[in-house]
Amino acid sequence: MMGIEHGANRARFSRRCASCTGHGGRQAARVARHIAHTAPNAAPAARRVGFEARPGFTLLELIVSMIVLSIVIGTTLSFMSAQRNAFGTGAARAEVLRNLHHAVSMLERDLRTTGTNLARGQPFIVYGDDDVIAVNADYASNLADDPAAVYYDPDAPNEVVAALTAATPVTIPGTAFDYPDTTYTYIGGQPSLAELLIFFFAPDSTTPDTSDYVLYRQVNAQPPEVVARGLYRWGDRPFFEFLALTNPSGTAGTIAPISAANLPLAHTARTHLAPDDTLPASLIDQVRGVRVNVAASASGSGGSRSVSTVIRFPNAGLQTEQTCGSPPLALRLVNGAGFIANGIPQVVLTWDPSEDEGSGERDVIRYVIWRRVWGETQPPEPYTSIPSGGQEYEFIDRNVVPGTTYAYRVAAQDCTPNLSAPFEVVVTVPSVP
Repeated sequence: MMGIEHGANRARFSRRCASCTGHGGRQAARVARHIAHTAPNAAPAARRVGFEARPGFTLLELIVSMIVLSIVIGTTLSFMSAQRNAFGTGAARAEVLRNLHHAVSMLERDLRTTGTNLARGQPFIVYGDDDVIAVNADYASNLADDPAAVYYDPDAPNEVVAALTAATPVTIPGTAFDYPDTTYTYIGGQPSLAELLIFFFAPDSTTPDTSDYVLYRQVNAQPPEVVARGLYRWGDRPFFEFLALTNPSGTAGTIAPISAANLPLAHTARTHLAPDDTLPASLIDQVRGVRVNVAASASGSGGSRSVSTVIRFPNAGLQTEQTCGSPPLALRLVNGAGFIANGIPQVVLTWDPSEDEGSGERDVIRYVIWRRVWGETQPPEPYTSIPSGGQEYEFIDRNVVPGTTYAYRVAAQDCTPNLSAPFEVVVTVPSVP
């Protein structure tokens, strides 16, 4: 309506000014042009007035929309959080498996070289307990022409590619055992190239968890290196279980774990296979492998992983292969008596040297003794042994029970090692008054 009135006024004003002349006419023409220019600006206002109003959201609709949106967002965030936790758990478990695999792989790679390229009298196993093992092996060499070494590393320092000497002994970590007390050489006087490898588990001092262990590796007198962290005992199992031959003669036999009562194993004899390298100290020379039991876990992983694997020593005992002739002649007589001395029950065995010790082949190096309770099965492992070199022999057994009857067997052993036929004697320990 305003636009129609504006147009009519403009027409009337134009007709009124059509007859105007002079200055007044020109003024009127300018006013008419101004009205003509401003007239289109009024038209949009007229058009805006013609739009219809649209209805908006009610308060109830807004509330319902917000509730639905909150449910969708909450479900999405919960799903994303679960996925993030699952990914973190999977990554932690994968790290645990990698940690275990690395630890076991390092142990297997190194310990399988036990006994390689040893010098005369150098033991292949030096020390063993439930958390430490020390072996000799020509593991690495910085010499290009050393075919006996397992690995070649031209940058390896001399301190880690040769055997320790009596002038440079080390203490096995976690023990009071020092090694070596002699210098080992090859035929011709060349020092041994078989270094000392030590693996041991120790509590991790960087964590508050007292059951958390670290696996270390040490070569000769070098500082220990960390192999793996976050390791634990697998229940009540030891980290290391030592597997030994059950046949003392060294011939084919079965392998059985050494009981915890016989640990630690230590090669206390200065020279391997020397006359004084006898049981029970020489039990370590019968070891042919080790079972490793270890577990690992990660914080928040929801569980742990454990590994039990056997690592065999294919080179253990190979240097003992030699021939000393026929098996020694059997002992003619072994005397045995049981009695109480100062309130202590004991059994005393006495015998004369084998004929092959002082004459004949002269190759007897020790006398091996077995013991069993009368009526029970003969155990495969010897009870003890005594080095040769005496005019007559005596063995006193104080680990006996009064009123019990025991059967003892004594046999001579040469350097092959072959055993003579055993001589058995049965002894009853008297009861304590």
